[in-house]
Amino acid sequence: MGNHSLGDTIRSLRKKAGLSQEKLAEGICSPVSISRIENGVQMPSSTVLDRLLAKLGTSTYQICEIYYKNEEQQRFEEEAKKISRFIYEEKIDKAKSLLSCLENSAKANNLNFQHYLLLEASIKFYEGENPHEILSI
Repeated sequence: MGNHSLGDTIRSLRKKAGLSQEKLAEGICSPVSISRIENGVQMPSSTVLDRLLAKLGTSTYQICEIYYKNEEQQRFEEEAKKISRFIYEEKIDKAKSLLSCLENSAKANNLNFQHYLLLEASIKFYEGENPHEILSI
C-alpha cells in the first residue's frame, strides 16, 4: 500500500485474498471498474465499496481505522524529523519541548517508542550527560 490510497488498499487486500480483478468484480461491478478504482481513476459508490470490502473480508470501518493509523504514524514521523533537525541545529529546548509532546503517541507501537528513546538519548548526549547513564534509558 505505497500511497495508502483507497485503490492501493483494495489492490493489497485483493492480492492478499488471492483474487483476480475479475473474481473480485463478479456480481458487483466490471473488472474495468476494479482496475480504475485500484489505479485511483474512479471512486466506487458506497454500495460498491461496501460489497467489495465484504468480499475481501473487511469493512469500511476497518479501512477508516487503517487510514487513521497511517495518518497518526505520518504525524509522528514528521514530528520526529523536526526534533532531529532541532538537535542538528542545536535548538535543544525546542527539541525537548516537541519530544515531550510526542511521548504519548510514541507508545503506540514499539518502533515509535524506540525512535522516541533514540531522540531522547540524542538530546541527553548533546547536553553532555554520561553515555553510560544514557544507555540505561
